[in-house]
Amino acid sequence: WPFPRSCMIGMNARALEDNAPISIDPDEIVDAQWFEKEVVYKAARDTDRMGAILDPRVVAEKQAKGEWNGNLLVPSKGVLARTLMDHWLEND
Repeated sequence: WPFPRSCMIGMNARALEDNAPISIDPDEIVDAQWFEKEVVYKAARDTDRMGAILDPRVVAEKQAKGEWNGNLLVPSKGVLARTLMDHWLEND
């Protein structure tokens, strides 16, 4: 996913109130959380420094070496989700 010849659309939205409850469809999304901008900024900076990590063994190794604090994984640049995050970090 995304599949060939398909269109992926990303959007930004704003909650009506701070820390509003998040309702998810557990068949579609495993987890959803609110994050402070500074936490997302640091996670993006860490991802840019060491690369995106998906393998749990690599995550554990980076944490053991003190190379990653383990707060949040974000996608690497070029991914739609990261583009939306970067836009929020730069413009909000």
